[in-house]
This record gives sequence, structure tokens and C-alpha cells, in this order.
Amino acid sequence: MGGRQISAGYQTSSNGAPRQDFSTERPLSFGENGTYRRLDFGVNAGLGYRRGPLQLQAGYGYGLRNLRSIDGGSSYNRVAQLTATYFWGK
Repeated sequence: MGGRQISAGYQTSSNGAPRQDFSTERPLSFGENGTYRRLDFGVNAGLGYRRGPLQLQAGYGYGLRNLRSIDGGSSYNRVAQLTATYFWGK
């Protein structure tokens, strides 16, 4: 498992210099010397409704583990999903 971190935004300085746009893309680093923990866990809940061949679902995932392993920051997974499904056949 792996991934890439993509960030974009702008930086400002305290001395009044104009703000600068920035963009970065770098591989994620895991493990003892890395920034992130590889394992995550959380609680998931969802609701669905089916009428005839159409099914609608909504769900939410709430990550419980802080994924940042160093630097004192925090990063959690939070996921919302909506799904629409159409069933063909019997």
C-alpha cells in the first residue's frame, strides 16, 4: 500500500511580502522514520433503500486512528459516500 500527497495553496509571510502560490507532489513515507502510519481503523455506518430495480445508499466512515506518526500533527480519514444502483434482470 502506498500513495502520493498532493498539496496546493498559497504562502504568506509576516514581513508583508506578497503571497506566493505553491504546489507539491511527493510520495508518502510510512514506518518508523516516515510521517504516516500505514494501518487505519474506524467505524462505518450506512443506510440503503431499494424499490424495484433502483437502490439508493448513503454511508459515512469515521477514522479513529491518528495517521500522523511524527511532527505532532493530526490526520484522520473521514469518508462520506452516496451510491445509486440499477439492477437489470430478475
